[in-house]
Amino acid sequence: MLRTILVLSLAALPTAVSAAGWRAGVGRVDITPKEPVWLSGYAMRNHPSEGIAGPIQAKALALEDSAGEKLVAASCDLLTVPRAMASRVAARIAERYSLPRSRILLCATHSHSSPVIRDALLDMYPLDDDAIASVDRYTARAEAALLEAACAALDSLAPAKVLAGGGRATFAKNRRKVQPGDPVDHDVPLLLVEWTSPAGDPPQPGGGAAGGDAPPRRAVLFAYACHNTTLQGYDVCGDYAGFAQTDLEKAHPGLTAIFAAGCAGDQNPLPRSTMELARKYGGELADAVTAALAGPLTPIAPQTRAAFAEVPLPLVTPPGREQLEKDLENENRYIQQRARRLLERLESAGGISPTYPYAAQVWRLGEDFCLVALAGEVVVEYSLRLKKEVPAAMDRSGARVMVIAYANDCPGYIPSEKVLREGGYEGEGAMIYYQLHGPWATGVEQRVVAHALALVEQTQRAREKDPGS
Repeated sequence: MLRTILVLSLAALPTAVSAAGWRAGVGRVDITPKEPVWLSGYAMRNHPSEGIAGPIQAKALALEDSAGEKLVAASCDLLTVPRAMASRVAARIAERYSLPRSRILLCATHSHSSPVIRDALLDMYPLDDDAIASVDRYTARAEAALLEAACAALDSLAPAKVLAGGGRATFAKNRRKVQPGDPVDHDVPLLLVEWTSPAGDPPQPGGGAAGGDAPPRRAVLFAYACHNTTLQGYDVCGDYAGFAQTDLEKAHPGLTAIFAAGCAGDQNPLPRSTMELARKYGGELADAVTAALAGPLTPIAPQTRAAFAEVPLPLVTPPGREQLEKDLENENRYIQQRARRLLERLESAGGISPTYPYAAQVWRLGEDFCLVALAGEVVVEYSLRLKKEVPAAMDRSGARVMVIAYANDCPGYIPSEKVLREGGYEGEGAMIYYQLHGPWATGVEQRVVAHALALVEQTQRAREKDPGS
């Protein structure tokens, strides 16, 4: 049966798309810490890491279309890529390769067993001067690795074909438990790259040589809407997503597996808390990708369009000095710390901004694939909504849509209007850790969706202006 599916899948590929047109490259850099580090994601942690349960990495995929226009997506096994880091890395890539910001995508797997980095929830932990110095050393290393992986991908472009597909994994659960039937998104969207020239094969993971008897080179970029929070201990690990990538690469020699977190803001792997479960969920996700690779895949024509923009996303009215000084006396140390940070802004900038520059990005590949990348810990309702509304904005009713979050910045949780009304951790509580006075103002969902759709429409106008782009 599997052989029949593969034959039918290959027979369905149009000859025109199979011909050379795309070029692609990959890069990877190990970012596993070399010393004990504080781990990110849980306020309950009170000392540095104790061991390594699995390596963590920065990986990148670069594409070049038939017009010579390039894109690069880099993902790392960290909690986030904060705005300051993303801006610096993107600027270096842009300078070296003359790429506009819209064509540089930087995101994280959101592993809660990865090192703390600067500008990302630093105040969540009781760090002394030595710990902060360690954070700064690791942040510099991770930033350099993200840049190196992206450059390696762009420097190794070789003839390839690109296909889209999708699978399904069911271990993500809505963790809010506010209403029966709270939403989930079990789709596993993916992009598959297959190099068509043995001479252009990128190197084997681990340094093996290309060519000869080596397996054909492939890369898969895949996403899933679930927090990487299976593990809660003190060992460095990529959590289920790290195990999924490792399993895929072991099962498919020559494959580079790259994970991007979906709209996982209110989604957890449940049950959780053991290494056995993390490996189990990673295996389930790897199996979903493997099944998708064996099923029908849609070839993508070698055309790209891209858009990126930040818009001011309103929060509620900022607190005044009197309230902040009162918060300094609060028994909750996180409220105290946020008050100190906001008072610093009040002094240095003369006020607290009532808005935050919210980033979104859209990539159009061929006619029928669209990647939407949103900043922050976006709840799952966004992906469900955008997968319905984006095809209409593309004027392609059957288009495939991949929605990822934790991209280019992470200003906090991005609740739907429903979650904002209900409150709770994702609606308001987590804003303490992100040093925002929050919550977001009413209307946040429509503003974010409208922002994303405007970028989709921008790429659509570019297509209509230049159909061959």
